[in-house]
Amino acid sequence: MTIVEHDFLAEAQKQFHGVAVVQKKSAVGDARVCFQVTEEFGGYVVSLVTDSITILDAIDQSRFAPPPPWLAFEDYNPAWWGGAMQGAQAYYNDHYFSPFFRCLDTEQKKAYCVRFGASTEWVEALV
Repeated sequence: MTIVEHDFLAEAQKQFHGVAVVQKKSAVGDARVCFQVTEEFGGYVVSLVTDSITILDAIDQSRFAPPPPWLAFEDYNPAWWGGAMQGAQAYYNDHYFSPFFRCLDTEQKKAYCVRFGASTEWVEALV
């Protein structure tokens, strides 16, 4: 957001299903960014479309991590995670958590679990 606020000028803002969608154009060059921010699953979800290499590089270097399922769904039983989930848990797992977690190596998975205070039950469920 720092790059967007510093390097881009507002072009338009519209409501889409009650969420503000912002479009900005680079102050230098023709790059554009269009995004919306919603608060979901114990964190923020940023939906973004851009042709700005600067923004894409910054996102890649940031190594964002989605909130873990034990924070996104506080009372969810870890034994039920995965498999044939439905509803919000399935959507969250399929679109955010699972693609992120699968890309981590064993040490990164351990570090993630430590960082977010995973219980033994959650660690076992994710293994």
